[in-house]
Amino acid sequence: EEGTDASPSSCGSLPITNSFTKMPPRSRSSIMSITAEPPGNDSIVRRYKEDAPHRSTVEEDNDSGGFDALDLDDDSHERYSFGPSSIHSSSSSHQSEGLDAYDLEQVNLMFRKFSLERPFRPSVTSVGHVRGPGPSVQHTTLNGDSLTSQLTLLGGNARGSFVHSVKPGSLAEKAGLREGHQLLLLEGCIRGERQSVPLDTCTKEEAHWTIQRCSGPVTLHYKVNHEGYRKLVKDMEDGLITSGDSFYIRLNLNISSQLDACTMSLKCDDV
Repeated sequence: EEGTDASPSSCGSLPITNSFTKMPPRSRSSIMSITAEPPGNDSIVRRYKEDAPHRSTVEEDNDSGGFDALDLDDDSHERYSFGPSSIHSSSSSHQSEGLDAYDLEQVNLMFRKFSLERPFRPSVTSVGHVRGPGPSVQHTTLNGDSLTSQLTLLGGNARGSFVHSVKPGSLAEKAGLREGHQLLLLEGCIRGERQSVPLDTCTKEEAHWTIQRCSGPVTLHYKVNHEGYRKLVKDMEDGLITSGDSFYIRLNLNISSQLDACTMSLKCDDV
């Protein structure tokens, strides 16, 4: 949930009991998924190829440009790859095959190695270039510390990230931020590193996460977009949408209600 910050110091290491050895191999494999990772580009391309035989001729004609857009060159692959390859989901089905060789001690070491604080790994849709500057684009510089306590966000990667409210008398208000401003780009120190994050293509969670971890002076690029903001609010009030985000979660393993002690059974590729 937004605003929740699970730091390594507060969480410590995960306790793993001997019941781990009694778990089915498929359940043991799923324990590797301790960090929230978007699907890698290889995974997206692979799934597109797998789905291709089931598409009709008409669909193939309509979607002819889809695979070309996903057929990335080496430079693009480098640009979209974050973190060590061992935790990418692009070949998760192959990586999970060797997990049975890990004994309990190795798994404990693995959990100690990885931080429980979720790393910032933008989705494929959030990695891109901020829209070109126009006459309506403005920017303001302010202190990023505790910025999330001074404003709230609304929207997401489908509708854009908007300022929903600003705390009266706060630094954000004094810097000129107002309800209905659409955030485009954030430049500054995020988790101790100088970064530029395009907020206009981030999900609401990613935008909140980024602003939450700012420190020191940051520069926010924004534009006044009251029309887009009012339409977003109205569509949410009318129940046409539930958020400004557009994404889905696809399962990458089978879950049995009997073997995995779950309330329902799910199959790989279920959305």
